Parts: sequence; structure tokens; C-alpha cells
Amino acid sequence: MNKVDFSDINKFFTSLGLILIGLALLLPWYISKNINILLIDKENIENKTCIGKSVLNSQQEYLYKFNNWLPIIMAILIVGGIVLLIIGLIKWKKRQKVIYGIQDEEWRLKKMEGISIEEKTENIGNEIKDFSGTDKQTNIQQYIQVENSIYLKLTRKYSLNYIVEQNLKIDRYNFDIILKSKYFNKRTDLILEIKYFKRSPSSVEIFAITRLFLLSIAHYEQTLQRPKVIPILIFVLDSKEILDKSKESKQKMKDLANDHGIDNLRIIYLLKDKIESSTPENFIVE
Repeated sequence: MNKVDFSDINKFFTSLGLILIGLALLLPWYISKNINILLIDKENIENKTCIGKSVLNSQQEYLYKFNNWLPIIMAILIVGGIVLLIIGLIKWKKRQKVIYGIQDEEWRLKKMEGISIEEKTENIGNEIKDFSGTDKQTNIQQYIQVENSIYLKLTRKYSLNYIVEQNLKIDRYNFDIILKSKYFNKRTDLILEIKYFKRSPSSVEIFAITRLFLLSIAHYEQTLQRPKVIPILIFVLDSKEILDKSKESKQKMKDLANDHGIDNLRIIYLLKDKIESSTPENFIVE
């Protein structure tokens, strides 16, 4: 390092420390290079002009004193250089951990892809098997409207502390809504999976939905290294009768989550007609 790096205070300390150590090692070479000034014999000095004699005497006196103080000067430079080098490297290392963490976070975020409306429509269409033609398209639009309504309410309420994102894909897993905490040390992420049924879902469907959701949560935690997220499974139903019947499977779904090592699964049941009048808390608090 042949110059001081001012781009970062830690790099500055490190580069300055190296320069001081290098300067200390160069001082003996400087003395030896100019030793001939001290070796000029008396006759040569007498032949000089008065000004020349004065200059030579000053240089000899300077080199003589400098040579006597050389060990102390070298020790101060070396010790000071080592101290600055250690301080710079320690703080630089801490800073690099932060930088590496940011880079890792950026790399993990790149694994999250947005789902296009066409892909979202296709995914919902694959879920809806009881409808065809115009009825199916209508149901798909209602499904998307339900998710959008919940997303907008959550965005308005929680965007201060969370990055609220919709329709994301990580590898082969799709996520309806993710509330990614801006301050992960204070609060964890929330992931919402929304399922809309016009009829009563079968127990087979419910457990298949739950199992896939739990797998996606585990994949999210592992891939993005954000453990203990809060998974929220929302069932939106058309009638209270269907809603009450669907609740019968709630405890079994909780047990299934516990078997997967997830003990904080939240299961929320909502009537479609009540979504607009619901508060954002209704979508995350069981």
C-alpha cells in the first residue's frame, strides 16, 4: 500500500499503519545513504565557502542527532503503525461482516421472483376444479379480488414496519402475501396463504393445502435464513355454514404443523362478504 486510502475510516487506519511501519524500516536506509556527509574530512570542509561550511555542519549535526534517536523513532513508528493497523483491521472486519450480510441478503432476495398475473391466474385455475367456462373465470377473478383486498389493507396498515409483497415465488414454492420485517431483531416475518372456497373443502384438500404451506415455510426460512416466521393460513368461505364446517379440521391442522416442527401456525376463517369491513388485524391475528 503506497498511499493513504481515505475512502473508509477503517481503510485509512490500516493504510496509515502500514505506511508508518514501512517508514520505520526505511529510516536506517536513509541514514546509510547519507552517511557520506558525516565522513567528509576536515580538509574538504575547509575548502568550502562559509555558506557551504554552515550547510554541511547543519546536515552533519542533523544526521548525528537523528542517528542517535533512530531506535526510539523507529520504535514509536512501528508501535504506532501496529496499533493503527490492528484498530483498522478489527473495525474493517466488523464492517465487512455487515457488508457481507447485506450482499448475502441481496443474493437471497434475488431468489424471490414475482409471479405474473397470467401465472397467478393459471395457478388458481388449477386449484378450482369444480367450475368450467365462464363460471370458472368468474371464480378466478373473485379469488384474485379477495387476495388483492387483503393485500391492500395490510399494505396500508403495516408498511411502516414491514415490506409487504404479493405473489412471490421462491424456487418451486408460491407465496400469496409476505410481510417482510424491516427490523428482524424486533419482529419476525409473516407469511399469508389465502384459500377461497365457494363450497366446503374436503379434509383431504385442507390437509394437502396445509402440508404444502408448511413445506413452503420451511423452504422460506432455510433459503432466506429468516427463522421462526409466522405462517398464517386464511380460509375465505362464502357462507357461515361452510365456515363452521371447515373449522372442524383446525386442531388436526395444528397437530400437522407441530409434526413439521412449526408451533406457531395461525389459522383464520373469514366470510368473503366481511373482508371489506374487516380490519387489517383480522388477517393476522387468530
